[in-house]
Amino acid sequence: MSASPPPKFIPLNATAARRQNYVTGNPVNTRLESGVGNCFPGLEMDLRNLERRFFPFLEVDFIFDAQNTIQIVSVDLDGVNRSDLPAEAKANYAAIAADMTNNSVSWAIDQIQGDFGPFGAKTILMADLGQGAAVSNGTPPDSWTAIRLLPEGKPVTIRVVRSGDGGPQRRVTLTQQRVAYLDENGAFASVFEAGELSQSLCSPWTHDFRDCACFYWASNHPDIAMPPAPEPCDGSAPPRSRRHAG
Repeated sequence: MSASPPPKFIPLNATAARRQNYVTGNPVNTRLESGVGNCFPGLEMDLRNLERRFFPFLEVDFIFDAQNTIQIVSVDLDGVNRSDLPAEAKANYAAIAADMTNNSVSWAIDQIQGDFGPFGAKTILMADLGQGAAVSNGTPPDSWTAIRLLPEGKPVTIRVVRSGDGGPQRRVTLTQQRVAYLDENGAFASVFEAGELSQSLCSPWTHDFRDCACFYWASNHPDIAMPPAPEPCDGSAPPRSRRHAG
């Protein structure tokens, strides 16, 4: 039997000391630091949304299809016009922005050149990514992971492709520095709008907790929370609230 892993903190009181040691019979996934709820602390944000604004002046959606599509959903054209970007870059942003209200046309990032951390500096086609390719080609397994690996403040070059409406495809290339999550004060950068980091979550604590049954909960929360059972008519003790944990 392998030895228990070393404690991750120094206990300063009795309660902490008791929590320091692993309890025989309890698997590691019962410990708080192992819960998937750590990805959604307090259910107040979805950290995956940070990558939606990895490139200056663009907002993207990750579509986990066979092509690993990164679709552009909005362009901050006002910010582009106020910037000191070259005229050619501004014209490329304007071309993308012009189609944002056209439902028959889409712009998507199909190629990214940059430093992908442990995978090194390279040019990656989104359509080439995949679990098998990650092993054989030494590339990230999907588009979101690839974006996550790009270092903040480092140059990134993207190729954006226009498709739809039966017209000819158009490609534009943009080079910018990868957006940083935090500002100089340690707060989320102003590029993130209010509510953006929680827009993909339910809000069970405010209005739909009693009826929520969509099974998205973290491991240490109940799958379904029901209202209290009706009061008995014979005067006996009322039953407890019905709740079962996942």
